Amino acid sequence: MAEKMEQVQQTEEKQRVALHQHSAMTERLQEHFIKTLTKKEQQLFHYLQTTNGGIVSREELCDYLWKEPLNHSRMSQLSVLVKKIKEKLAAAGFSDDLLQTIWGSGYCLTPEFSMSLVE
Repeated sequence: MAEKMEQVQQTEEKQRVALHQHSAMTERLQEHFIKTLTKKEQQLFHYLQTTNGGIVSREELCDYLWKEPLNHSRMSQLSVLVKKIKEKLAAAGFSDDLLQTIWGSGYCLTPEFSMSLVE
C-alpha cells in the first residue's frame, strides 16, 4: 500500500512539473507572438482580449482603433489587421481560428485563448 501511494505521489509530481513546463512554454510563445504584432495589431488584439470571448462589432473596433465611424477604408484596414494577426498566430504556433470572424457581427477571440492570455 505504501509503495502504491509513493507511485501515485511521484506521478502527481511529474504531472505538476509537466504542467508548469507547458505553461512556461505557452507563456514564452505568447510573449513572442505579442512582440511580432504592430502597434495597431496589438491594440486590436488586446481589445479583443478584454472581452473574454465576446463578439466585438466592426463599428466598435473602428471607433476604438481610429476614433472615427466605420467607413469602407477602415473596414478594409480592419480586415487586413485581422488577417495579419491570424497569420502571426499561426506562425507563433497557435491555431489561427483562435481569432474568429463572426459574419454579420464582428470578431472575437475564443474564450479559452483570451482568458489564458489575460492571466
